[in-house]
Amino acid sequence: MIKKLGVILITVGVLSFFLAVLMFYVVGVSNSLFILSMPFDLIGKGLRWLSLSSLAGNIAALLLYVAFSLTPLLYLASKVNRHKLNKSDILLPILSIYNFYMIYEFINPQLMLNRTFNLLSDASFIPMAKLSFSIVFYTLLIAYLILNMISHLSDNPTDNKLGTLCTSLSRILVMLSGLYTFFISYFISFVLFKNIDKYVIENQKSINFYYLIIDYVLEALPIIFSIFTLLSGVGLLMAMVTDHMKENEFLAAKRMSIISKQAVYVTVISNIASNALPFLLSNLLNDTDYKLNISLAPLVIAFLAMILSGYFKESMELYDDNNMII
Repeated sequence: MIKKLGVILITVGVLSFFLAVLMFYVVGVSNSLFILSMPFDLIGKGLRWLSLSSLAGNIAALLLYVAFSLTPLLYLASKVNRHKLNKSDILLPILSIYNFYMIYEFINPQLMLNRTFNLLSDASFIPMAKLSFSIVFYTLLIAYLILNMISHLSDNPTDNKLGTLCTSLSRILVMLSGLYTFFISYFISFVLFKNIDKYVIENQKSINFYYLIIDYVLEALPIIFSIFTLLSGVGLLMAMVTDHMKENEFLAAKRMSIISKQAVYVTVISNIASNALPFLLSNLLNDTDYKLNISLAPLVIAFLAMILSGYFKESMELYDDNNMII
């Protein structure tokens, strides 16, 4: 299973990288975050074109607008029918109401300027206004998904609760791995393309290009090893489901311990190199940006994995000792 997940994540990474290439070099997007508003922008443009095409098109656009906006409420109705409501579902009506407002604004983007300062009230600010609307939508959606996960984890049935919890947690780790993969392949790559474009325009020395590549690698390495750590966590959780207190679980815990230690070493070395290089190369680089790079999230993930793997290994050893005594 872990090998299949690895293949899937590599595919996601490659596609995300080519998406960054497409957005920067073909579409000409100046901000990587604009990808968040593109789906709603396409929906708004499509509905506006449909409504202006004919009377039938106008009716179809209205129906599609209502259907999209009511999607969260329709999902809520299905949960009511299945008697699977939880506290997080209170966000679904809020999300539906916001959809009505947001899509209407995307259909009529000039209205978005009414929410900005007078100095920013021109067409050039519309992309940023669209992004602000999109960020609110994703905030509500992510909040719902997180709260829904918590509700599912706390409301597990008593039968085989360990297996259900492990399966749910492994799904969360898989999703985090996918998000990390997309982040490193799309957003960090996008920043690299912008820096390379600046390097070409300013005709800088070749050392500046090599520094950009090295800095990209140093920023990516801690995230890559965080993904390895998360995948090893998935392997441990799956072993807990199928081979609890058996050798496979012990081996999975040992594997996660090794990978998490490697993640700590790689993260620390990458941070040291990332912070030291601008100082060491300051007389060679055209543009030196001094900043304190500390990859806290990869370190937290790695240390948690080390603690958990140590706990499982110790539990397994105690279990074996008790069996020998018996």
